[in-house]
Amino acid sequence: MSGARTDGHSATSIGERRWENYKIRESKSTENLYDRAATAGNGEGQNRTSSTPGRERRLGQEICLNACYVLIFLCHSVDGGIFRVPPQAVRAVRSDGIATEIKGYVIVNWFDRLKSGIQTLVRRTMPDNLWIKCERCHQTLYRKQVRQAFGICPHCGAHFRIGYREYLDHILDEGSFQEIATEVKSADPLNFEDRKRYADRIREGRKATGLDAAVSVGIGRIDGRRVGVGIHEPAFIMGTLSSAEGERFCRLIDRCVSERLPLLLICRSGGARMQESALSLMQLAKINARLAQFADEGLLFVSILTDPTTAGVSASYALIGDINIAEPNALIGFTGERITGSSVGEEELEALRRAQRAEKVLEHGFVDMIVPRNEMRKTLAGLYSLLLNSQSGAKVRV
Repeated sequence: MSGARTDGHSATSIGERRWENYKIRESKSTENLYDRAATAGNGEGQNRTSSTPGRERRLGQEICLNACYVLIFLCHSVDGGIFRVPPQAVRAVRSDGIATEIKGYVIVNWFDRLKSGIQTLVRRTMPDNLWIKCERCHQTLYRKQVRQAFGICPHCGAHFRIGYREYLDHILDEGSFQEIATEVKSADPLNFEDRKRYADRIREGRKATGLDAAVSVGIGRIDGRRVGVGIHEPAFIMGTLSSAEGERFCRLIDRCVSERLPLLLICRSGGARMQESALSLMQLAKINARLAQFADEGLLFVSILTDPTTAGVSASYALIGDINIAEPNALIGFTGERITGSSVGEEELEALRRAQRAEKVLEHGFVDMIVPRNEMRKTLAGLYSLLLNSQSGAKVRV
């Protein structure tokens, strides 16, 4: 039985008028309305009197339509046209042919719902990762706004940790990065297992970053000048250094030596990876030996220290660049708060926190300058223009 009207009144206006007339305040009156709708909808009203079958049919039609409006107001939730309603209401809705009962839910036929004038509000869900909170000023920020500001908080200037691709997009010419040594992948030579299997950690890192190791190396351009670039990815086991990462760095350095390119390393690491034991510690000496050969060729090595640069990485290649550049308030040190916190007092721990920040490290001469991320590209372009002489190919000692 259709809910459409042929007497000049729309279904919507009828529903609104009947809603004003039928104020349901008690469960008893609600049940009576459902019973009337079910009785009229099933055609039982036609047997009450043979003199007015059309009137009974029309009355049942109007009551059923009103019952649908009542259900919309009384439903517990609305989501994409699925109404969760009391069991006794199913008869009333089903009698009008507008809905179908499936496992306690009433599924609305959208075409019939549109014809009968029933309008539902679809609940919209909040997208994931829409907002981000600044750990320094505790402001809640729109993630897109932070991304457009190079990952910098617009309120306090704190630098967020961002992905390696996003970082490279900030400092390199657009589309200039060509990754190398992608065939070198992290493995589990010791079959190591702590709270979780090392192989599972590698698998999770690959899924999160799309990388097969915690560093990405390649050749890019800064202001048109070719540069060898290596960068850690903190989302891959905290950017820690293992056999694969060490091999990738060494291949990058060899490429820079053979093509006489400047080297740029962007350090964001928690140190050597314990799951590979001595194999990861050997990479520190291996990389430093390659950097010594690089320095003998008179080539320029610039190291950028971001948050965090700690442990074996800071004790080896991160702090031996010809020019060391740090981001504001970056954590730079050997042992962090988590390791030393249980062995020192609160005053010593607070002093350690201050001593391992970029500003204090600059005072002691371990870094040469502190540059905000949004000015890093301009600073690097100026340094390369000043220190490199690509026309004559002369060696430069810094």
